[in-house]
Amino acid sequence: MRVSLRSIASAAGVCVATASRALRDLKGVEPDTRERVLSVARKLGYVRDPLLATALAFARKAQKPVYRETLGFLAAVPERQRERFAWLIGIHRGVKDRAAALGYGLEWIEIPRQPRLQRALSRQLHARGIRGLVITPVVDRVLLKMDLDWDKFSAIEIGHVLWSPELPRVERDLADDYVRTFLRLKERGYRRIGLAMNIADEKRRRWAILAPYLLFQRQNLDLPALRPLEDESAYDAASLMRWLRREKPDVIVVNGDEPLDWLRARGREAPADIGVCRIDCVPGRPESGLRANYEQMGQSAVSLLTSSLERGELGIPAIRPILSVPNTWHEGATLRPA
Repeated sequence: MRVSLRSIASAAGVCVATASRALRDLKGVEPDTRERVLSVARKLGYVRDPLLATALAFARKAQKPVYRETLGFLAAVPERQRERFAWLIGIHRGVKDRAAALGYGLEWIEIPRQPRLQRALSRQLHARGIRGLVITPVVDRVLLKMDLDWDKFSAIEIGHVLWSPELPRVERDLADDYVRTFLRLKERGYRRIGLAMNIADEKRRRWAILAPYLLFQRQNLDLPALRPLEDESAYDAASLMRWLRREKPDVIVVNGDEPLDWLRARGREAPADIGVCRIDCVPGRPESGLRANYEQMGQSAVSLLTSSLERGELGIPAIRPILSVPNTWHEGATLRPA
């Protein structure tokens, strides 16, 4: 029969708490008392139960992760393709780490594009008890409409993902960041500052870069006012080169890998021939410009989402907060030195 802690305490003439501390070699027990308890335990044949000890140690922890529920990480691509997108890796890491710290599990779920499949997904998520959704940016610059039963979920976007419905979101498109970027280019001696954004991406961002660009032009009348690339009928290498010949910028503000790659393919190097300033710099690329803190965006999204869940707030809120996470400046190799 297993020797109980109470039996050891009684035989050693101490309380149960003291016997427990002595057997676990914790502080606060006199050396002679500790030795007396250990001697009694050996005499009675006490054997420590490792499973019970582990469970009790967990129960005694003042702060311990307690599993609450699973959150859905909704992405436009399957999880096996996430390595293709550095920004998606960062967002997922931030979401996963913050969810784990708060006691939530996380499941990667690919967003179906067809309304019929979205409705089926809505039923599946509800049946499995997944109430919290983090919706991440699309990869093809096309805004989504998601046909879920939103009354059953609490959801938050990272970036501007959906045309419908409008949800709370964590954003990085700060007008101040973009205005400071244009001013930074002017301070480096650039005078013909061109905006070479994809119009589809501008629409997805609700013209978050074009508006500060036009404001910058209005406030800097000493600089030539160039027409943006989005006036072109297409967004490809030929359109970019056509626009460059017409507007003659000495630096361009871009998004994505393509513009620098198109320039290099045609023998134009940055910054020797033209400056390239990117608004979404990612690791492994040479562009200078803004870099989003995607991990912080993911962490902030989980904090907002779990706060709503813990208050029992499901459905689309009447007031939809937008939390902005500032970008940082990345000094790459495609601009003149500061």
